[in-house]
Amino acid sequence: MALRGLCFRLRGHERHQTSKMHHETTRAVAIFLKRGKGISQAAKHLRTKADALDQANALRQLPAADTNVQDLLTGNLFATNWKDVWKRALLVSIPNSQKALHWWTVMIEHHAEMLARHAQLRTTLTHAVLLGKWQEAQQILRRHQETFGPTLWLLAWLILIAEETGGTAAKQELIERFKGADYGTIIPIFASFYSISTDKTLPEENFRTALRNGFPSRDRAFFQFLELLFFEDSSANWQSWEMLQFAELLPLVDRYEFLLRLSSIALGEGHVDSPKLARAVVRLARSCNDVALSYMADCVDTTDKALPCGETV
Repeated sequence: MALRGLCFRLRGHERHQTSKMHHETTRAVAIFLKRGKGISQAAKHLRTKADALDQANALRQLPAADTNVQDLLTGNLFATNWKDVWKRALLVSIPNSQKALHWWTVMIEHHAEMLARHAQLRTTLTHAVLLGKWQEAQQILRRHQETFGPTLWLLAWLILIAEETGGTAAKQELIERFKGADYGTIIPIFASFYSISTDKTLPEENFRTALRNGFPSRDRAFFQFLELLFFEDSSANWQSWEMLQFAELLPLVDRYEFLLRLSSIALGEGHVDSPKLARAVVRLARSCNDVALSYMADCVDTTDKALPCGETV
C-alpha cells in the first residue's frame, strides 16, 4: 500500500511539472507574439527547457519571418543573399548535446516537407553528375537556389561543376567572382577552401593547416567544426552541442546536411554522442523523406544504446 501511495504521488508530481512547463511555454509564445518584455528569457525557455511537443507547437504558432523569432529562436533559415549564408544571431546557447539534438530534431521535423524537396533535388543532381549531364546539373542548382536561397551546399556544388566543365581556369574565375562586395567576408573564404578541397593532389595535413590559418578565429571548437565540414574523419574530441551551435549560423539546408555528416562521422568513429545521434537519425527518418537519411537509419542499431534517464531523441 505504501509503495502504491508513493507511485501515485510521483505520478501526480510529474503531471504537475508537465502542466507547469506547458503553461510556461504558452506564456513564452505569447511574449513572442506580443513582442513583450522578457523575450530573451522566453527564447531561452523554448530552446532549452520546453519539451519536444511544446517546441513543435511553438514553431507552428510563431511567424518564421519575424525578426525576433529569427534573431533569438531559430536563426536565419533561408538566406536571401550570399552575405546571409553565415549570419550571426543572438541565439541562446544549448550547452547540452541531448537538449541540442532535441531542439534540432523538432526544427527539422517542422520543415520536413521543405527538406524532402531538397533531398529530391540532391538525388536528381547526383544522378545528373554521375551521367555527366552538366547542363541539367546546373539547371537543378538554379532551381535549388530559387527555392532555398544561397547555401554552402550550393556553393560547393557550383565550384565542383565549374572545374568538371571548364577545368581549373573556370573554377578560379568562379572563386574570383565570389570575392566581390556582394558576398561579404566569410563566403570568399569558404569558396577558397571548397576549391582547395577539390584538389586531390594536396596532402590532407597541408589542407588542415591552411584551414586553421584561413579564418579570423582561434576558437578550438570552431576549428573542430570546420574540420567536420571539410574532412571525412575527425580525431578531435568534439562535443555535439558545440558543433550544432556553429551550424545554427547557417541556413536550414546546410544545417540538415551538417547533421547528416556529423551523425555519419560520429557513428563511424564510435563517438561518445553516437547513441544520441543514432536515435535522432532514426526518429527523423520517420518524418523526412530522404533516401540518404533512410539509408543511415537502416544502418544504425539503436536497440542497445539507451540514453541517460531513459530519454529518447
